[in-house]
Amino acid sequence: MARDNEELLRRAQEFKEKAAEAEQRAARGESVINQTLAELQSLKERVAAAEAKEQQAQHVALATKEKLVETEQLVKNTRNRSEAELQQKESEISSLAASLNQLSMRLRVSAAALFAVVGLGAIFSTGKFITWDWLQNHPNRLGLYGCAILGTAVCAVVNFGRK
Repeated sequence: MARDNEELLRRAQEFKEKAAEAEQRAARGESVINQTLAELQSLKERVAAAEAKEQQAQHVALATKEKLVETEQLVKNTRNRSEAELQQKESEISSLAASLNQLSMRLRVSAAALFAVVGLGAIFSTGKFITWDWLQNHPNRLGLYGCAILGTAVCAVVNFGRK
């Protein structure tokens, strides 16, 4: 019996050692589990933060895309308006240029006619204010008058004709 007692004591001691060793392994396992749980919690928090940042980035990207589309539409509308205004201004400019050409032509013709009338008046009235005997007695007096008239007309055309 003493042997059995010793054997039982030895076995009890072995069980105690094994139990202590199991408790140590359980404590180490528990610390590893706690550490793993802490790491897992940290990872979950980092994933949640990353997801929040990703959602914010997606929101910013969506808002930026909407702004870009809006800006492109605004640029397109502005370009269309500018092109329409440009065409309108070009048509106004061409209309004004045509009116200017027409008025310029009328002014030149009027000035040429006025110059010719004044020149002819000067030619025909010269004999009344200044007496040139040689002109009154010249055999080609009508030819000289004709040359003066043609000279006046040529001067009018040269000075006021189409440019």
